[in-house]
Amino acid sequence: MNGTLSKKILRILWLASGILMICAGVYSLFHGATVIGTISRVLGVCAIAAGITSLLVKLAFSMVSGRSGGLALIGSVVLILFGILLFSTRLMMSLGKIMFIIVGIILIYEAVQSLSAALATKESEGKWFLSRVIVSCLLALVGIWILTNARRVFVSVAGLIVGAYFVVHGIWIILDWVGNTKYNANFGFLDD
Repeated sequence: MNGTLSKKILRILWLASGILMICAGVYSLFHGATVIGTISRVLGVCAIAAGITSLLVKLAFSMVSGRSGGLALIGSVVLILFGILLFSTRLMMSLGKIMFIIVGIILIYEAVQSLSAALATKESEGKWFLSRVIVSCLLALVGIWILTNARRVFVSVAGLIVGAYFVVHGIWIILDWVGNTKYNANFGFLDD
């Protein structure tokens, strides 16, 4: 009886984790700024932990080897300071905004290159000339839109990526649960 009860509890928790994963994904899709803040803080904690670990290892090495290693310690301190900076969501937003500003500039550059190539080969292209000009103009418009809305694009993309991951993973968990419960497919998780 005890084994059957624990198996039922595990199945309920299994289903609940899938449902909660989907809920977290849907929330992330609509609240990208919250996702960025959370990611920023997690990365900050990781950077601080890595910096402290690196600092302790380098200090221990310098004590054992008898060398000062002062220059090597600077990297650890910089990593700790970077981790503290990452706790600021503004820094993560700024980095994401810069990334999409660069994407916008690249798209505009590619549009200009495509348009100039279309104009240079106008006579030889014939019927493809107009479509190349239209695609070049659309590419330029998308680049300008991304350039002027870089922060919003970053927040939306981050929310979309994290949200899609959680939703897909939650669906996978639920489908795995259905396969185990309905078809008694044994995946080794709930062995008797």
